Amino acid sequence: MPYTDDFPEALLTFPEIIDGSVAQGRATEVTIQFEFAGPRCCATVTDNGKGLASLERFRTWASVKSAADSTSGHGLKKAMTKLEKDYEKAEWIIEFRKPNRDIVRITAPFMGPDR
Repeated sequence: MPYTDDFPEALLTFPEIIDGSVAQGRATEVTIQFEFAGPRCCATVTDNGKGLASLERFRTWASVKSAADSTSGHGLKKAMTKLEKDYEKAEWIIEFRKPNRDIVRITAPFMGPDR
């Protein structure tokens, strides 16, 4: 069934973000907020999980030049690309804090771990 005829790809992949929070981050609470401003929408997902398991793996996989075979984090990144298909215009922020650590902030467009 062609689900994209019923719902946009962004809505079909958005549950992947929640799945990552719960399955990988072990979150017990997830809050989702949408703010609409004209044709733009800001989606904020907040959880009480443990954050990214491997920042370096995320940075490598999220790179525009990535050719990684790993499927770890695949759902999160796919959902983010469906929310804004033009990678150069994409505006997203991932922030997390490990216990007793500083906040880590990653923004888009993310061009790779070496830049």
